[in-house]
Amino acid sequence: MGNRAEIVMEQVQEVCGEDTYISITEKYGTIDGKAKPTAQGKYIKNILMELNATQGEEVSKKVMRPCGYYCITKSTLEKANKLYKDAKHNIENFLELLNTNDLAGGNLYSDNGDIMVVYNQCYCGIPKATKDMPVNYCECSVGWVECLFKSVFDKDVIVEKVQTIIGGSDRCVFRVSNFN
Repeated sequence: MGNRAEIVMEQVQEVCGEDTYISITEKYGTIDGKAKPTAQGKYIKNILMELNATQGEEVSKKVMRPCGYYCITKSTLEKANKLYKDAKHNIENFLELLNTNDLAGGNLYSDNGDIMVVYNQCYCGIPKATKDMPVNYCECSVGWVECLFKSVFDKDVIVEKVQTIIGGSDRCVFRVSNFN
């Protein structure tokens, strides 16, 4: 896996096309593969602000969401799948096991048939190192949560970003639905 800024640019090229990719690299250059989180954060912030201004926030969300699939580790997916089997496919027991094993923030619960995923802190070093990161950056976390539950339930799920620390809340909250 390359650094996060490189992954974001790969997604820009895939989602927005070659013209947008070239336009952004002409305006902001490319980033060193060994760039520190602070440099990556500034670069990603510029990209997201550019996409928000020229193509709209929905496009920048589409760019960021797949990044979560790159961020989640194979061992996390394997552990979550094992816990689901250990829970005998019972959602409440599964959430309890995720919490006990401190996976996906360690603060999950069910709410009216949905799964709520709560992070009491931001787990990503990029936005923590970047002042005024656009909240669309958190679509990466939406992708991470989506990848986790899609793997466990072996089907597409819907993940909604309810609130985020970058957006001004004291915690991040994601709602997972369509898994039954």
